[in-house]
Amino acid sequence: MPWLIVSAAVLLGIAATAKAAVDTLTHQAGNNIFEAMGSWWDARTSWKNKYKPGSWEAGHPTPRFWGSTSLFVFVTDFWHFADFIYLTAFLLSGLLCGLAIADSPWWAVPLVVLTYKAAFGAVFELLYQRVFRSK
Repeated sequence: MPWLIVSAAVLLGIAATAKAAVDTLTHQAGNNIFEAMGSWWDARTSWKNKYKPGSWEAGHPTPRFWGSTSLFVFVTDFWHFADFIYLTAFLLSGLLCGLAIADSPWWAVPLVVLTYKAAFGAVFELLYQRVFRSK
């Protein structure tokens, strides 16, 4: 079942990339590569996309469409989209990895967890510290 491990590793890389994007948008406002791509990408203001134009400023935030503040919030801006991708890919990666090592000895579980944590951390740090910052 090598395809399970490869699929899990690819999903883990996607999760780490998306998490780095979320943290960059959260902690590097004004200093990231995403903001130059347009308002959907700029977390400083894109969160308002969940609401009808002007309703937030008027003090009566009204959802732009059904589910825009809950179920379908991931389509309203890049921060929510990247967070959706992060959580989904991370959970699927863990599920596939669990299936791949289901018949392994007990000591394989902590070894795989440590390996996955290290791989996730390496991808995350590279992107967060070096690639996604603009300055």
